Amino acid sequence: MLIEILIFTSFVIFVVFYCTSINRFLSLLAFLASSTALEIMNLSVFKGQGTRYPESIFYFPGYRFPVAIVLFSAIYGGVIALISLRIINTIKPKHLRKILFFFIAAGLNFVSIFVEKAGIMSGYWIHEKVKNVTDIWHFVYLFYFVVVISGIFFLVEEAQRKN
Repeated sequence: MLIEILIFTSFVIFVVFYCTSINRFLSLLAFLASSTALEIMNLSVFKGQGTRYPESIFYFPGYRFPVAIVLFSAIYGGVIALISLRIINTIKPKHLRKILFFFIAAGLNFVSIFVEKAGIMSGYWIHEKVKNVTDIWHFVYLFYFVVVISGIFFLVEEAQRKN
């Protein structure tokens, strides 16, 4: 429960600082939509093998995954996007920025395995069938990659515009 309060509070603070343009707002909506869709897919495709959230108190209506996990994924996607934008601003040739923006975000997404391990170690979520997250790191990476890339598309213009 404490983790959910922390996630909800962090999300409100994140939205205030992140949504400084319409493109960033659209990217946030994309992070939220893709995360929700992936959680629903996870429940239907990997039924009985997926993730449980034993300490959650506020579940998504009609499903057994918490709203906080969707908000957390949006924060994760936004942080990766902001770091990618910061890095891309150091590159002078503007013609390289667009493609490098995606590669930087994809590279930074390797942090997802540590995020997944931290969530498990905190006790907030439990993988039902998988004993070691490194056994499924490619699925973890892909899940977070889809979330990140869905919102990054709205920020390409911002990556091109700086400097």
